Amino acid sequence: LDLVAEQLGLDSLRFACDDVHNLEGYGTFDVTFCSGLLYHLDDPIAFLKTIATCTRTLLILHTHFASDEIPLLFPYLSDLTTNEGVPGRWAEEHPETSTEEEIVARRWASLDNKRSFWVEKRHLLQTLIELGFPVVFEQYNSMHHVVDDNYNAENGRSMFVAVTVPGAG
Repeated sequence: LDLVAEQLGLDSLRFACDDVHNLEGYGTFDVTFCSGLLYHLDDPIAFLKTIATCTRTLLILHTHFASDEIPLLFPYLSDLTTNEGVPGRWAEEHPETSTEEEIVARRWASLDNKRSFWVEKRHLLQTLIELGFPVVFEQYNSMHHVVDDNYNAENGRSMFVAVTVPGAG
């Protein structure tokens, strides 16, 4: 990882392998990159609040979000409901009967929570604005030149770039 920082010429670039709930212990960042994580949490709004306190300038967020229809690849998503004051859908991370070995074997899923909450897109965007990111961009073609399919569009996933504005709020 030191090689990455060296090759990029970023002396202050740091990597950590830790529980995301410990993020505040690492101080503040000019840029925070959160990819493929938010939709594995049962408290995504609380985590976004943590990210907001730790991010000075820019948040790059690549995540699934809930929509009116359940994507074909995720038939296990719940009906629309509310969590942390926002609408979305629950997703099962692990069956209730999963052993610790089975949970660890599913490396793509959460280790601690049995289910996660996918926030509805419009409420995700509104939350970002309320947390101090008044400028939010969405990149619609984030996979266009890499994968010739409509995975992001068909499965409620997108890349958001949220920017703080000095002196705003």
